[in-house]
Amino acid sequence: MSIEKLQKAIFKIQYGMDVSLSISYPKKQLVEKADWMADNDSNQCIVCNDVFTTFNRRHHCRRCGRIMCSKCCPKYDSDRMCIVCQSVIELSDSQLSAEEFQIDQYLSNAALLSIINNNDFLLYGELIRLFQNSLRNEAVRQKLLNDWPVFFQKVIALLKQSIEKMQATEQFFEQQAFSVAEAQTALLSCLGLVINFTASTSQKYAKYLVETFLIVDYLVDAIKPSLDLTRLEQVAWALRNLCYCKEGAKQLINNPTFTGIIHHLLTGTQNTVEHAYSIIVSCTRHYPSTTELVFPLRTSGKVAKYDFLKQLSTMSKLQPIQQGLLFKIFGDMCTCPEIIAQLQTSPLFVTMIDTINQFSKPGRDLDLNTILVGSFEALQLILDTYSEDEDFIAKFCKLFTKTTVEVIVSNLTNSDSGCSLYAAKLLQKAFIANRDVFYGLIKTKKNRELFVNAAVQLQTQKFLFDESKDFMKEVLDQIGKGDEEGIYREIKKRVKALKEDE
Repeated sequence: MSIEKLQKAIFKIQYGMDVSLSISYPKKQLVEKADWMADNDSNQCIVCNDVFTTFNRRHHCRRCGRIMCSKCCPKYDSDRMCIVCQSVIELSDSQLSAEEFQIDQYLSNAALLSIINNNDFLLYGELIRLFQNSLRNEAVRQKLLNDWPVFFQKVIALLKQSIEKMQATEQFFEQQAFSVAEAQTALLSCLGLVINFTASTSQKYAKYLVETFLIVDYLVDAIKPSLDLTRLEQVAWALRNLCYCKEGAKQLINNPTFTGIIHHLLTGTQNTVEHAYSIIVSCTRHYPSTTELVFPLRTSGKVAKYDFLKQLSTMSKLQPIQQGLLFKIFGDMCTCPEIIAQLQTSPLFVTMIDTINQFSKPGRDLDLNTILVGSFEALQLILDTYSEDEDFIAKFCKLFTKTTVEVIVSNLTNSDSGCSLYAAKLLQKAFIANRDVFYGLIKTKKNRELFVNAAVQLQTQKFLFDESKDFMKEVLDQIGKGDEEGIYREIKKRVKALKEDE
């Protein structure tokens, strides 16, 4: 796993957010020749509005079939293509890296920008596609926001009208009927732009859309049983990005249909389910009691299938990233004082530990890294949150078994992922919480060998995360306090020998 992929995976588990992009690949032919605009459909250019004359002739764009003047539809590869379609195709064919993308050339083209006031939904959609595919770095996002904020007003208006058209029979565009099929296409374009604009570790872009346009409520309105799986996935993706900021999470949670919306998303595609879990992670991060709304601890009737215990029991059927997110949700839920009493009287903790213990079994054909990051994070949150509640900590630590500690210790040197960092941090919290319990679990033959080898490696080799070494040092300090089994002494002896051999 590359460092970049690792950072994205950890960021997704921690915050329910990643910065992946929704790229809209253009068709070579938007409209078949038989469906092109007829010459008598317009007496002026659809872009610049110049009137056609004997000298200012009509030209059809070979891609979109619209009628324009030669200035707005120049020759392109020995044929005619309008300035919008040219820009879209050229951008798609470019071999630029993400950081090389820019939009100055579009913002300085008055004819191109005039499309924003055009009633032709197809050209409008292609303009949105152009900027959607350009939004690949922070500089472009900031530039578009600073220099052309009116664009977002138009996009959100089109998004809202598209949703309304798909659910009713209202007409939006003046020159031609805005059909349901056209509304579906427009909705995808708008959603793609929202996704890419907010695909940032900075919350300011999501906050801008949420506070300026109340966009979360519009997206919630789009989620109906009739919405197809493709658009449902895109809506869920956009909501995930918007809930990264506190304002977006609040707007979604305050919507009276919040719980039903999340439950509906959990019936979608694998990607939609992942987005749903990510939304819960983001909302719970801002408002810890959120999880109880979605996954009640005690349920009956229609929502019984969303009981959190049932979610854990079906974990093996989920994708690795979904399992990691579910563990993170559980950890965040445990930080909420209002429901901790219910948690302590439920079998949830036992179920969670039993699930983690399964990861020690060989032959599991899964990428466990993201699962383990989520589970280690959840356990660490519980130990950290209730460190001063001696009675609870004593009971909780006794749930850990030799197998649980084996899973943790086995990942102390998992340098290909963030597991080494999270395992070391969890072990440090565990020893602080109850040194005697965890020393007893470490000293067993198999765990001792695994732990000693890991501790020696962490002190003598380079690792991706230096913090892992710092956490291990604190663990060794705890072990050294009354080390009746000589574990600390064995580690020091081996480290000294290795350093002398260098």
